[in-house]
Amino acid sequence: MRKSTLGVPHATTAVVLALMLSINCSAFAARKDRQADEDSRPTAVQLQSMVMSYADRYSTGIDGAMTDMRVEGVDSKLDITDRLALANSLVFSRVAAYTIASSPNPDVALLDLTVLTSLNRM
Repeated sequence: MRKSTLGVPHATTAVVLALMLSINCSAFAARKDRQADEDSRPTAVQLQSMVMSYADRYSTGIDGAMTDMRVEGVDSKLDITDRLALANSLVFSRVAAYTIASSPNPDVALLDLTVLTSLNRM
């Protein structure tokens, strides 16, 4: 194998140069990706709008489930206390979703609304 003037084989030098080039290219690409992510992040107003539409969709889903129960006649088979508990659950879930969505910090509101929907599914 031929050696360079420094005593290092040419193949080793080529591998080291290729490695350094690939590291620099990947660092440049990562920096570019980070910049693109920062540019694509929603503003606070946009996030607030997304959280409010999430609360609207959640409320619509709850209402759809209640309508399905009425159509199937499930609520008529329940006694009055169970129907009252079901209605209270519907109202309080909606109120909680809209209260959370209208909070001043949309980041926290998104997290709280996610927790609310997750816990209500259990």
